[in-house]
Amino acid sequence: MIERTHVDGFALDHVLFAGGALPRLRATFEAYGMPATYGGVHGNGITQNALIGFDDGSYIELLALCDGVDTDTVAPRRDAYLRNDLGPCGWALEVDDVAVAADRFTARGISVEGPVTLGRDLPDGSRTEWQLVYLGDADTEPGAALPFLIEDVTPRKRRIEPTDGVTGSELVGTAGVVVGVPDRAAAVEQFRTAFDLPASVETHDEELGATLDVFADGTLALASATEGWLADRTARYGTLVCAVLLGTTDFERSVARCSDTSHETWPGTRRVGWLPPADGVGGRVGVVDLT
Repeated sequence: MIERTHVDGFALDHVLFAGGALPRLRATFEAYGMPATYGGVHGNGITQNALIGFDDGSYIELLALCDGVDTDTVAPRRDAYLRNDLGPCGWALEVDDVAVAADRFTARGISVEGPVTLGRDLPDGSRTEWQLVYLGDADTEPGAALPFLIEDVTPRKRRIEPTDGVTGSELVGTAGVVVGVPDRAAAVEQFRTAFDLPASVETHDEELGATLDVFADGTLALASATEGWLADRTARYGTLVCAVLLGTTDFERSVARCSDTSHETWPGTRRVGWLPPADGVGGRVGVVDLT
């Protein structure tokens, strides 16, 4: 298996995309050439998902309200993100033992909540379960800023397997996240403390219209803006994942998936291509050259 991207020694597990209607989210990624497989209904009975599994074992989770959920029903997590079609809104790191991993972050002064056990009923009638630990402020949605930690209770293959139409392609996994931040200095300090990171490298991304603080050769970047869509997003929702980068072994092939893909170069000479914005879904999806 292709080696997964790591942050602070933990594997990047998945990135969340939120929207009110699952068909719209699935259509967004189908337009990028990435079909999703239906995952099932969560234990809360309010949300459901579809999954895009990559060959390195990581995935994108398309999270949406269940069909027929009315406006009076509030999802226990990320309700505003779902109803406003925010797109990228969270990320997770896989750990072998959530309790041990939680102790590491507690020792660094990071607030920890959990573990909590959650699950999802699968279309074949079986069930997958996992444990989560949430990092950071209790009033922040899990994974919106700092990632949440996940440990499987049932075999991981019940939760995710490579998706037909994606497996075997040049897109091999989730390779990085970009977190939109309203307070650049405070966010840099928070993330450096949480992950014991060296100083970031500053750059500008023309397509995002943002100043970036790039860590770990682009695996993690903090984006701040004073105007435009990102400034509006962080002003309303605070610190929140705003983009995901997918690792590619054939950059030219990946950017050719959409005719108007833009090109950037980040520190470390990593080429980044931004796929065109999705109609009706916030945030951005990019590809990063792994060669």
